[in-house]
Amino acid sequence: MKKNQNKNSCKRHATDLLKIRKKGHKYLEFADVCVDSDNKLFIDPYLLEKLDTPWAHSAQNTISSYFTCLFTAIKNRDRKQIQYLLSYAHERSETKLGFGKGNNGNGISPEVFQIILEPLEELVHDIQTIKHVQDISLFLTDFAEDRMTDWLSNVIHYELNEFTLSQMKKHGIEPNCTRPIKTWDASECKWVDKEVPGLRFEYMGVKSNRSKNGIETHYLLLIPKQILRKNYLFSAGNYIRSVIIEYLQKTDKYTDEKGEPFSKEDIIDDLRGKNPSDHWDYDFAKSRTMENPDYLSEYRKKRGDSYFQSKLSTDDYLDKQIYGKKIK
Repeated sequence: MKKNQNKNSCKRHATDLLKIRKKGHKYLEFADVCVDSDNKLFIDPYLLEKLDTPWAHSAQNTISSYFTCLFTAIKNRDRKQIQYLLSYAHERSETKLGFGKGNNGNGISPEVFQIILEPLEELVHDIQTIKHVQDISLFLTDFAEDRMTDWLSNVIHYELNEFTLSQMKKHGIEPNCTRPIKTWDASECKWVDKEVPGLRFEYMGVKSNRSKNGIETHYLLLIPKQILRKNYLFSAGNYIRSVIIEYLQKTDKYTDEKGEPFSKEDIIDDLRGKNPSDHWDYDFAKSRTMENPDYLSEYRKKRGDSYFQSKLSTDDYLDKQIYGKKIK
């Protein structure tokens, strides 16, 4: 995917489709994404986990059900069930999130998705403390914000559609279509088909090979503004710096003759020099956590304590990310 979206060049936002004149996230419950290109914003599973609303509770339950089934299948080495659980993971264009141009719903296939996630099977066996969806990004290369967002969007497809319908109703917009969707059903613990009302619009961005006579229709899924970020605050590098290195600083190897610990930067330089791989941080995080599984639990606590310390409010943050400036 090309990472070249200009967030200031958007001609149409979600508010335009909903006929809402006033721009600014302090007036909205959803992210006012550009609808004709992808927005460099992503669903953060940690923000979703901490959101305390009826909608979030439903989405949390669905995600918990799905990943409980997945981790159980992996621990049982049930290949058929693992393939089934990953069979409907692919890119979604309706959210308008990611690094594409808004028409990326035919991008990465479930088959490719399964290949990317193959290392997850051994990870879950090697590190028994992996229990949360966000843990996966600490140990798998090529699996961060963009693909995590695609994955979660498929799992909670129905909940996202319900949120979209609630916002349409609030702003007096009737659904203009009915469409089939695939989504995870927490009560039945399986993928199910549903026919749902929705919002369809004529897409005006870069056309895909699906266009007919130059016309391409898209569907829109609105996303609650509280669960989006441009960059995750949890990562292999952050995990190493905030937990693993602090333990290394207590060892003789990384203290000087006066007993003072080496700086984190010096230790990172040393570790990188000994691990020339492009993905040395993932490899190192995995090996250290295999030796010390409780590191992961400690990182979750530290991450939770610091996750909401941003000086920007959600509204100001999204204004700057989507409009390029704060809306007064």
